[in-house]
Amino acid sequence: LVVHLDLTQNDLCTIPPGITVLQDLKGLFLAKNKLEALPPEMGYLPSLEVLRLERNKIFEVPYHIGYLPELRTLHLESNRLTSLPPEIALLTKLDSIHLYGNPLITPTASRVGDAAPSALGDAPLNSYIQDEREADHCFKTNRAALARTDHD
Repeated sequence: LVVHLDLTQNDLCTIPPGITVLQDLKGLFLAKNKLEALPPEMGYLPSLEVLRLERNKIFEVPYHIGYLPELRTLHLESNRLTSLPPEIALLTKLDSIHLYGNPLITPTASRVGDAAPSALGDAPLNSYIQDEREADHCFKTNRAALARTDHD
């Protein structure tokens, strides 16, 4: 019975579709790899509570992320995300989302707030708003990513 799987810093480029056999998985740690995309199968881990994907090269979060009913913590910082899927609204137990260090060009703060209010919880909304403003500036100046790292 695998409950936590830590594959941090393993130069992974893909996640095998067979990951779905880990139905009891509560924590999946894939930070500091070379992932560019997430397979749809990522949405079929019904027990997953913590998903750490920071410091990869992910450019899009698939809508299947909304199929993770127990997800509470989602780390996506320092990737290549420009937006979030609306299905993030389905993550009703999400209480922590980390997005800084992405070239976000959509209004993330309002999208996350509208989609999944529980995700913001006690999180400092000003951090998200500041990220949104900086993302707009990045877009206008063709800068590749947000530079701020003073919040988490």
